[in-house]
Amino acid sequence: SATVDFFTIVNDKSSNACNAALVTGTLQVDEQGCLVLGGDDDVPAIVPLLPKGSQISDKSVTLPDGTILEIGKKVSLGGGFTNEERFVSKANKQCNTSSVYVVCPEQG
Repeated sequence: SATVDFFTIVNDKSSNACNAALVTGTLQVDEQGCLVLGGDDDVPAIVPLLPKGSQISDKSVTLPDGTILEIGKKVSLGGGFTNEERFVSKANKQCNTSSVYVVCPEQG
């Protein structure tokens, strides 16, 4: 897989966190070099926990179901927030946010 110069977290196990939550934001690389879903200025950035098997390039993320998320574009993602310590601590350390959103492997 291509190497990218930003930080992102990929789930190491299959997740079926496909509850009805939907989060919308602009997929972007922030000042810390983290791939985040950016909202408004008063909303902290969300670190998407990408599904296992996601393919990441410097222009887009392709989810296992073939959904392509273009960096710089507004996206809506199904899934759910997690407070699992190992993901939250990574996000905190690298990206200065404790908002981690588990992206459902099957979108749409």
